[in-house]
Amino acid sequence: MKSDCSKHIVPEYLSDLKKVAEDICDMPYDKVIEFLEHAERKLIRDANNDRKGGRLKLWILLTNSAFRIRETTREFEKVWEVCKKHMK
Repeated sequence: MKSDCSKHIVPEYLSDLKKVAEDICDMPYDKVIEFLEHAERKLIRDANNDRKGGRLKLWILLTNSAFRIRETTREFEKVWEVCKKHMK
């Protein structure tokens, strides 16, 4: 049975993805880190569900994407270390 990917659509975000990106990047960096950690965990959950459903290629790709988000999170942790002393 095919899955219904339309359940993943969040209409209020799709109308202005540039604004969404700007809003995320304008957050304090510790909150960007938290956001990225949530995104990583969500992708891992989705990947594991795909593995259980026999969609191995999707499992591998989502798992790899989650690891790339982890790498990005580590970079933002460095950014936060530099910037947090300047935050009010």
